[in-house]
Amino acid sequence: MAHFLMDDLTQFLRRAAETPFDWAATDCLSWLGEWVAVRHGVNPHVRYRDRYATRTGAYRLIAEHGSRQALIDAAVAPLGLLRTDAPQRGDIALVGAPEGELGAIVTGAFTACLEQRGLRFRRAPILAAWRV
Repeated sequence: MAHFLMDDLTQFLRRAAETPFDWAATDCLSWLGEWVAVRHGVNPHVRYRDRYATRTGAYRLIAEHGSRQALIDAAVAPLGLLRTDAPQRGDIALVGAPEGELGAIVTGAFTACLEQRGLRFRRAPILAAWRV
């Protein structure tokens, strides 16, 4: 199973490196939903997809939930994805960065973040993580 996950994640990250950031389609939170869909066959972000197309709209959706963490909780709870205090490769996370909180995928010692300037790997503090 770990080998399968590694190949899946590697392919997913390679595609992400070629995908431009877009608030309407591939922002950091919708990107996490795409990864969950690879692993579970269901994208938890689909119900939010038509709710925003700009940074302002995304921040409005986050504010409606109270925080990014609460938004991710609400999105993944129906799939039974639980928070973990011991994130592993392939888990989704919320990380702290100088520019604010970002959705990320744990890759080992680093996290992968799809940002406005593209895919970046960071050593960033994990604020919350969900087992995928």
